[in-house]
Amino acid sequence: MRGNRISSEVMRPGRGRRWRAVLSTAATIALAAGMSAPAAAARDVGAQAPAAAPAVSPRAHTVSIDGYSFLVDGKRTYLWSGEFHYFRLPSPDLWRDIFQKMKAAGFNSTSLYFDWGYHSPKPGVYDFSGVRDVDKLLDMAEEAGLYVIARPAPYINAEVDSGGLPGWLTTKAGNNRSDDPRFLKYADEWLTQIDRIIARHQLTNGTGSVIAYQVENEYYNGSAAGHSYMKHLEDKARADGITVPLTGNNNGTFNSGIGALDVDGPDSYPQGFDCSNPSKWNGVPDISYDHPAGRPLYSPEFQGGAFDPWGGPGYDKCAQLINDQFANVFYKQNIAVGATAQSFYMTYGGTNWGWLGMPQNYTSYDYGAAIRENRQLDPKYDEDKLIGYFTQSVAPLTKTETIRATPPDDSAVVDTARMNPDTRTQFHVLRHGNSTSTAVDKTHIAVDFNAQPSADTTYTWDDPDSALQYTGSWSHVADQSYTGGDYKHTESFSNKAGDSVTVPFDGTAIRWIGSKTNNHGNADVYLDGTKVATVDDSGSENQAVVFQKTGLPDGAHTLKIVVDGSHSSGSTDDYVAIDAIDVPTGTAAAEPTYPVVPQQPGTAITLDGRDSHVIVATDFGVLGSVRSVESEARPGEEPAEDAVPVLQRLEPPAEQGLQFAEGAGGQVGQAPLDVRPQALDRVELGRIPGQQDHRQPFPLGHECLHRLGGVGVQPVPHHDQRGLEQVVGAIQEVDVVALAERAALALAAGVPAQPVTQAGGQAGPVAQQPGHREPSPAATGHFDLRGDAASAPGAALGRPTGHARFVLEADERASRRPEGFTSCQVASRHAVIASSSRSAAGRAGICTLKPIRCSSRVTPETL
Repeated sequence: MRGNRISSEVMRPGRGRRWRAVLSTAATIALAAGMSAPAAAARDVGAQAPAAAPAVSPRAHTVSIDGYSFLVDGKRTYLWSGEFHYFRLPSPDLWRDIFQKMKAAGFNSTSLYFDWGYHSPKPGVYDFSGVRDVDKLLDMAEEAGLYVIARPAPYINAEVDSGGLPGWLTTKAGNNRSDDPRFLKYADEWLTQIDRIIARHQLTNGTGSVIAYQVENEYYNGSAAGHSYMKHLEDKARADGITVPLTGNNNGTFNSGIGALDVDGPDSYPQGFDCSNPSKWNGVPDISYDHPAGRPLYSPEFQGGAFDPWGGPGYDKCAQLINDQFANVFYKQNIAVGATAQSFYMTYGGTNWGWLGMPQNYTSYDYGAAIRENRQLDPKYDEDKLIGYFTQSVAPLTKTETIRATPPDDSAVVDTARMNPDTRTQFHVLRHGNSTSTAVDKTHIAVDFNAQPSADTTYTWDDPDSALQYTGSWSHVADQSYTGGDYKHTESFSNKAGDSVTVPFDGTAIRWIGSKTNNHGNADVYLDGTKVATVDDSGSENQAVVFQKTGLPDGAHTLKIVVDGSHSSGSTDDYVAIDAIDVPTGTAAAEPTYPVVPQQPGTAITLDGRDSHVIVATDFGVLGSVRSVESEARPGEEPAEDAVPVLQRLEPPAEQGLQFAEGAGGQVGQAPLDVRPQALDRVELGRIPGQQDHRQPFPLGHECLHRLGGVGVQPVPHHDQRGLEQVVGAIQEVDVVALAERAALALAAGVPAQPVTQAGGQAGPVAQQPGHREPSPAATGHFDLRGDAASAPGAALGRPTGHARFVLEADERASRRPEGFTSCQVASRHAVIASSSRSAAGRAGICTLKPIRCSSRVTPETL
């Protein structure tokens, strides 16, 4: 390492630490923090530090993986992570600032490179003092409530000089990054030093928050020698006491064979590193293209900005290229293909001090990141926060499988859908098929609760079946790297205009199943000789329903697909792919449960240019669409021992039918997605005394803007069977929703067969059960749901059997705030919630039964 050298006499500081319980906002565990590290000089290899002496025994945790997600103590955890380089911010007091900003932005994890050359000025000497004190670094990450993905290399790249290899290593014989014993001697020396620090901060020991350990970095040598090198590093990590999962960012090179990692994911930088034309977008990638079974889909580095070389356009241009719209579209696309662990490079870039950076880069390493070099917040920070809160709050998102979605009625829009196989919660991610489009499009989708995971789906004919009559120069392939997600792992494709495939069939419905990717183009579709559609086969989805037609006369028909020879600006070629042809019968040919969403006439889902929506649907319970609020919860308050989660699952109603009125004279029914609500300044929940609550987890979809609002928690008085008022000022009989942070949610508690006493709000149901009677529009006020006439004019409501209700009351005394807080809600056997492009923020509060106050800690696993 060149530049500011240090001597072997630099001291390592001693710091007393204490064990303390920390309630994790990742909603999976309570983290234990800290350990004692006595003073020791920068030392030769082999010197041993005295053992720490904790005052209280820590509680160890388990960290495991399966084919869906990471699990902590058996609970699924969505890792929403941001990259931070402590060596580019050489001020330990400011590390905490970055970690706290990341936590406030919805991140529950941080990814940290450890730079070998930064710590080792000469062979055998390692400095972990002052600005190199990684013990303090890991303590601060834990104190901020962040998991840590530790990345000690030996080689880190990171646009640092020699990729983090120390300068003195260039004078030594041997082949770097190989199983050459001459190199491994020094690599093992480094790993011994850094691993002993990482090991004592592991979640699995209960002594820190390190949740994963990355072996090497961007290492793509799949030869026998490469696998041997990787196995050596893995064995070294385990020998050094690393017990958390071993991860990699080697694009799947080490998913199998000798040296296989627990999780090896892809790095993805779809916009590249040329920021000179920040309005030019590339297509969205499909990071699941080589996803192996049995492991979660994890992107160790997804683009969070770009580095700028000498003579480049500057980092402001990079921030424009990788902006909040990019996060909205591309990060949600990763959710759409099943990612449950995403880490963004960079979230804070920093500065290349001295000779730290590689020669191609200048002093600034701002990276156009969400937190800029001066630690100010970029608009992308807000979008990261919205999506991050969504991933932490909607528990069913951590276990999903692909389902086939009916194409939206606007062919410019694609719907990539997934479903949790346990709760049946569905996630529909909408965006333009041409991700570079800046058009404004309005569309409807269909939601079918009879949908099955793609793995359990069969189709009438696979693409090589003789029932499909190909003409032209089609290619027919099987068992390729890009057909892993195809039906039976086969595919037929052509990019020559005029090539066609014809399929005679008998039935009332037909579906063309295909793969969508960034080099696919347009196709013309004919039914019985008549052109019925031109479809765009580009995008990022396997087994997509490229075309579907239902309601045909029962009898013989002919489907013909013709390669058009053109493609959208978001694609690079004209290929059209055939994966299967399906003739649905029986229930498969029936209309979806909700053939048109949104349902209210005159409303639609709007994609405003480079935009994306997340639609969450469940076939039981209540869903809500929430805009921003700020609670009265105070930071640092701990929940009492009798604290209970405020969000609970509602059992399906015993009978269909629910009336729900909207306040402020609005309409009952589908709330438009582009609604701009006014102020809502009080949230209330009431329940009948003595009734049993349902405490099961409840899947929730919601949306939030980062605007400020205000919510005061109030108990709801009501009367017992004798007419006596109960619960005046007492929280014991009232389930209260309180909100832990600015972007947060408020939803209901469940009570069987009993309504609450009041209901109100400023938006109507998001999806209305067919057959519901619409109550008369109501004026602003409280609405009595006890079966009596409502207290507000015109609000004659029936009793909502089988459901508790919640109150969202517009406070007319409060000043109106544009884009304040509102909620759309419905209670029925089926419910659908639309989440806008500024979507996806929410946390559950924890309420104690004693004071009317809620902790700022949150528990998303209760959703």
